[in-house]
Amino acid sequence: PLQLTLGSLIKYLRDRDHDNELLVYFMPTAAGPCRFGQYSSFISSYIERTGIENVALFSLPAETSYSGGFGDDVTLKLWSGLILSQIIEDLHSHFLVNAVDPAAALRTLEDQWRQLLIIQETSPSHRNLKQALRRVSQELSRVAVRRSWNETPAVLLTGEIYVRHDGISRQFLVEKLAAAGFITKVSSIMEWLYYTDWLVKKKIDSRPTNMLTMARLAVRSIFMRNYEKDLKGIVAESDLLPCHLEDIDKLIDMTKSMIDPRLTGEAILTIGGALADVPRHYSGVIAIGPFGCMPNQIAEAILSTEMSQGWRESAWSEGKRQLFPGLEELPFLAIESDGNPFPQVINAKLEVFMMQARRLHNMRIPL
Repeated sequence: PLQLTLGSLIKYLRDRDHDNELLVYFMPTAAGPCRFGQYSSFISSYIERTGIENVALFSLPAETSYSGGFGDDVTLKLWSGLILSQIIEDLHSHFLVNAVDPAAALRTLEDQWRQLLIIQETSPSHRNLKQALRRVSQELSRVAVRRSWNETPAVLLTGEIYVRHDGISRQFLVEKLAAAGFITKVSSIMEWLYYTDWLVKKKIDSRPTNMLTMARLAVRSIFMRNYEKDLKGIVAESDLLPCHLEDIDKLIDMTKSMIDPRLTGEAILTIGGALADVPRHYSGVIAIGPFGCMPNQIAEAILSTEMSQGWRESAWSEGKRQLFPGLEELPFLAIESDGNPFPQVINAKLEVFMMQARRLHNMRIPL
């Protein structure tokens, strides 16, 4: 991801129309040796060494849950943007698979996304966004589809945040799965922000905070949750998407017997998401990350066992395993991406994964 994040900055500087503009490049940080820990420092050093003028890095740390850089009003507007972008991404995957005319459906989706962007840029109050999203949902509900989201085989794509959201890094995996009839639910960035809130509240891997800061964080968290519930609920009312809210407490509770919560990072979210949502919401999970990514390798090591046998005792200990007679393991695939096309062995494993996920979808009943 370093090549892509730095490369996107260099490309923008090369292609921009006004060389004299003042540019702020947002690169958040977090503790550790990975992207969040080192990219900001490297890019800042690159700007200084190459003598690029009028460019500054803006970096907020995860240890404060990215607070302190904006006022609460701006923070909630940014949060609304994240929720809306996730909704549009889910709808893109849905229409890619199920629209009677996918090309026309995606054009309609793009047009409606532009309408939301206009509201986000000009008058992004929560009330205005809800009204706009309600109009957009009504328009998109008219798109002809072959089947609903819940009737379609769906897989969870999780793992390292950047790679799972970047088309080049994930080698257009969403499109490959769509061609085979699968909706892909990409784990959201919201998941990470809720997680950093949780770390601050639990005083794990966070900077010292006073009572006023903790109180503001608690109030912010309430607003964040309400915004997510409101906006996702509007789309669910139009039967476009299920209203599936993020639940960090549940993810961490699912994993605490396998990985200590004090070992912070994306591994705990990757593991928790897989165990909490498969097979309840999805028929399989793919964990993707950069080549040599330690959190992804930790998640792969644990999930390789849990998804093959431990899921009966840990994630699915509600007496419901009889719903899947003869099922020995839950579909799971770990992928390391270095930006090159996936090797044949990964493509072969992907074919097996899809076969298992389709079988599980056909076995599932409403849970």
